[in-house]
Amino acid sequence: MADELDAKGSDQNFRLTERNRHTDENNGTYNELWDQIVLITDTGKALYRGIDATRVDDYTITSILQRIGTSKGGKTDTSEAPKA
Repeated sequence: MADELDAKGSDQNFRLTERNRHTDENNGTYNELWDQIVLITDTGKALYRGIDATRVDDYTITSILQRIGTSKGGKTDTSEAPKA
């Protein structure tokens, strides 16, 4: 039983390590996506600031997230989205 317990403990540790590795990979991907969204919003705001206020509003994070969600035919809940 002691060997079985050790094996199960080792398996649990392996699974925790794998989960943490996957979490780190996912966070890296999300950070890359976030950087691209920020680049889009900053560029759009810089291009249209002082020229067309309506277009500036199109380049907020909330607006971008809504467009991403509706491009697939669904709705995206942006109530939790950070304010730009």
